[in-house]
Amino acid sequence: MPTIKFFDTSALLGGYKLLKEDTNYISNIVFQELEKIKTSHEKDENIKYKARSLVRYLMSHRDMWVEHYADWGRVEKLLSKSPTLQDNNDSRLICEARLLAKAEHTNLGLAEDMNPRIFQFVTADAAQFLLACGWPQLHATYYNETSYKEALWKGYREFHLNEQELANFYEHTEENTLGLLVNEYAMIYLNDEIVDLTKWDGTKNEVIKYKAQNSDFFGKVAPLNEQ
Repeated sequence: MPTIKFFDTSALLGGYKLLKEDTNYISNIVFQELEKIKTSHEKDENIKYKARSLVRYLMSHRDMWVEHYADWGRVEKLLSKSPTLQDNNDSRLICEARLLAKAEHTNLGLAEDMNPRIFQFVTADAAQFLLACGWPQLHATYYNETSYKEALWKGYREFHLNEQELANFYEHTEENTLGLLVNEYAMIYLNDEIVDLTKWDGTKNEVIKYKAQNSDFFGKVAPLNEQ
């Protein structure tokens, strides 16, 4: 099952490259903001160049993303109920992502708390990230180009999972629940202890090593095909 990702403008301007194996949603708000940046007399040439380059990149990868149009009545209603969000596009994107996450889980017949890696709200704006963290169903992801490249240079990424997330990972080893690149390794932690090193080969998570865990709630947590 592909990871569903919803991007704000900052993540895309920050250099995030879309992955073919993901379902990538880009709000119409993002394109409105990019157009304003491109034609603004107040923005510097560097950011205007980034906006133009991003539009060209998205046009050349049109099969990798879906433009999302929100139900603005529902967005405004959700926004009006939030004590932390202000009346601006950043807040509307968070509300739009919240409604989309709920709809996607409903379409898949899944409860939102059962597969926490299915939906991700991706931003490169630290304040936006902290606001989105107030909506745990969004599984907000902070994109930082430098740290992302460092993770790739290191050869693996680290994931700190709770017992439910770990159980879900083992139950869905043929799904890219961690959002890895093909042949990328993942170091998995539970309670700050390394329990697995895995690699996504494009069709399944290949478990390199594992340590079975016991949980009062889930029982024994380990890969299904134990060897």
